[in-house]
Amino acid sequence: MGGLDDSAFTTIKAGETVTVVHDLSSLYDFEGLGEGAFEITPRAQLPIVVSRVSGSTPELNMFNFEATPAAKVQLTGDIARRSLMDEEKVKRATVSCSTSSYNSFITAAYSESKSLATIAANYLASNGTSSLTTAYWKTNSASTIRTSK
Repeated sequence: MGGLDDSAFTTIKAGETVTVVHDLSSLYDFEGLGEGAFEITPRAQLPIVVSRVSGSTPELNMFNFEATPAAKVQLTGDIARRSLMDEEKVKRATVSCSTSSYNSFITAAYSESKSLATIAANYLASNGTSSLTTAYWKTNSASTIRTSK
C-alpha cells in the first residue's frame, strides 16, 4: 500500500454510482462446462482504502454492500476459453532500478526463468509419461500440466 500513488485509487463520493463490466471468459472455464443456462452471483464486497490519520499508512478494508441479484445467462456459440492477458495488448513490465547491479540481476533472472519454463514445456511435450513426470505430477496428463496456470 505504501508504494501506491493517487492514480491507483478512485474516490467515490456519497450518492455516486459506479458501474463495472467484467469479462468472465478468462476467469472461468465455460468451454469445459459447455453451452447452457447459468446463474452468476457477484461478490458483494468492495476493497476500500481508509486513512484515519493524515500522513499515516492507509489501511485496506473490505466494504460489504447490499447484495446484487444473481445474473442469469445463457451461453451459446463460441465459448472457448480466453487468455487472461491478450499478449498483443498487454505491456510488458520493464525493469526500473536505480542500482545497475540490481537491474542486471533482475533482467538475468527473468531471462533464465523464461529459458527454464521453455525447457520444462519441451520436456513435458516429449516425456509426458516418464517416471519423473508421473513421480511429480501423479496422474495429471502432460497436456493438463502444460496448460495449467
